[in-house]
Amino acid sequence: MWRGTGRGTNTTEYRLKVTAGPEYHPSTHQVVPVNSDKTLRIENSRAIVNTVSGDDLVFGNDFERPIRDRLPPGFNTALRIVKWAIDPALDGDPYADKPYMYSPGLSSWNYFRIGDKIDPAKKGKVLNLHSDVVEEGAEGSGKEVRKSFQIPDDPGQRRKYFLDEGNRKKFVFEEGRIYLIDFGNPYLGFNDFTLRLPGFHLQVAKYIDEKNHKLRYTLKNRRTGDVYFVVLLTLLVHDSKEELSERTTAGVAIRDGIDRHKDGKEGKFDWEEDPDNND
Repeated sequence: MWRGTGRGTNTTEYRLKVTAGPEYHPSTHQVVPVNSDKTLRIENSRAIVNTVSGDDLVFGNDFERPIRDRLPPGFNTALRIVKWAIDPALDGDPYADKPYMYSPGLSSWNYFRIGDKIDPAKKGKVLNLHSDVVEEGAEGSGKEVRKSFQIPDDPGQRRKYFLDEGNRKKFVFEEGRIYLIDFGNPYLGFNDFTLRLPGFHLQVAKYIDEKNHKLRYTLKNRRTGDVYFVVLLTLLVHDSKEELSERTTAGVAIRDGIDRHKDGKEGKFDWEEDPDNND
């Protein structure tokens, strides 16, 4: 969890709980230990075996219930700024009964790296990622893949390249190949809960309440509706009943996860061989 102070009409303290899982429902999630070196492994059958068009794989925010009555004044202006200056491929309807705002992953991820193909039958080794920083580029046979699609090496140019729908449709996420991505949002400041866009600042803390304190990031296939990966950010008021309960639960979960990681039971695929003394 992350702790900060919401500054605005009051000085209420918050905790940010981060969980991730293969489905929408929180019961499928694990607590993300943001301050540890533990690799959090999440998988489902769709993410492992499907072949997905680059134009169908989208990433963004969605909600289970309407949020139109909680959207602050100026939100439409902020959205237009985002589409004009930051993410022209952004598509969605924040005023719908089930609001969503998705962008093609290829044109929105901060960094995108193409790795080797992995053959489970051969028990090939996979990357241990908890201490690595994802950088733009490729490795192994992924270098030829990137070259064959003429994908620029610079992350900004790669995002621009994939703004073209034709380029996205040509690219296919292959079954069994490793893809590494890094995503972030520099426009939402958690220290003071302010949305910061070019020429536009919006204080959002006062719009947070018990029914409006979750932000969900979803990786999915927009054509089939299949969900591959979900990250849920939950803002908890410090010392509230929910926050106290979550603090205890998260602490136990993180300690248990770190212990398993130290025992070598985390951070690798089920079919991956245990490292020997020569690794």
